[in-house]
Amino acid sequence: MNTWFLIADGDRAQLYSRETPQSPLKEVDGWDNKGGKLQDHITEVDELGSSRDEPAHTGAVNTAGNDPKRHVQGVFAKELADILKIHQANYEALVVVASPKVLGDLRQAFDSVVKNKITQEFSKDLTHLAPHELAEHLDNLMATKA
Repeated sequence: MNTWFLIADGDRAQLYSRETPQSPLKEVDGWDNKGGKLQDHITEVDELGSSRDEPAHTGAVNTAGNDPKRHVQGVFAKELADILKIHQANYEALVVVASPKVLGDLRQAFDSVVKNKITQEFSKDLTHLAPHELAEHLDNLMATKA
């Protein structure tokens, strides 16, 4: 069974695949949320929660208040969810590991087809791990939830 692993936080995401539980993780793709990095300079938010410097996004996940960085992270989560929807025929199962706020954003953004493919999810930030360390952490997490 081809399983995909989405490892994400608000600034980056990596997508890995594994054919069997014993096979090594294979990197499928990776993304940096450049908008999340750039949002630190935005300080002027008007009454409606938008900024003159902030690009307009539609279909964004509802995020906390008027925090521009959280808004950008919500948009990033929506983009990741859209990618998984587009490529749904390429995987049979999905394991999601994301920082707590991003996991919440992803849960809101996933459509029903992607949600039905999720076999496990973990509220953890593992984006800082090298692929060989990540495989060991994933195996341990999945063993404790099995």
